[in-house]
Amino acid sequence: MSRITTDNIFEDLGFDKQEAASLAVRATLMSKIIEYLRAHKLTQKEAAARFGVSQPRISDISTGKI
Repeated sequence: MSRITTDNIFEDLGFDKQEAASLAVRATLMSKIIEYLRAHKLTQKEAAARFGVSQPRISDISTGKI
């Protein structure tokens, strides 16, 4: 059985269009933040200070927790 897919994996997984769009934006942002942290070789503590968030929040982002 073939299935038509969209450009949004979250929509393909069954999320409604609005939630799928939100999740896709958040996933892209997380990916870009992780790239930035690696490129600048920041520790979680340094990144938290730079972004004005807690270190546990940076940990969540680093481990893919949306």
